[in-house]
Amino acid sequence: MAAQLMLAAHVAYGAGGGQAASPAVKAGAYYFDGWTGKTTRWHLPDRLKNEFGHRKPVWGWVTSTPEIVRKQIDCAADHGLQFFAFCWYCPEGPEKDTPLNNALDLFLTAPNRTRLQFCLLVANHAGYSIGPQDWDACCARWIRLFRHGSCMPGTSMGKAPI
Repeated sequence: MAAQLMLAAHVAYGAGGGQAASPAVKAGAYYFDGWTGKTTRWHLPDRLKNEFGHRKPVWGWVTSTPEIVRKQIDCAADHGLQFFAFCWYCPEGPEKDTPLNNALDLFLTAPNRTRLQFCLLVANHAGYSIGPQDWDACCARWIRLFRHGSCMPGTSMGKAPI
């Protein structure tokens, strides 16, 4: 789990459609799933574990397991966080599966997922650029995710944030 804290303004609206006296603020954390063990070449090289093994993270070197994700949800919720902002990737090329989205999938099936909401931080850079050929499939996937009961509404109109 990324250690970076994120704050998102979530504006509350009254029954009459006007803005409430003060906006509510939700605190969350970015969740980058580069520590899956399947991305070892870039994120978990042997040198890191061999030379700096004494600096092993609290959650361990590989964090994308159902047990660890459940513990991270509980830890985040117990300490006042309301959501995870998952980094979401669509690889370029024909193979669209990536271990970088594994934590989001684990979150969505975790028995304690209702303790937190989620939103997406869509990666759109070299290696993961979303072009016209992928746009419809990405939109379909996002819509499925936005309809999930744990997705954080972005506005009073229920639009999910990306």
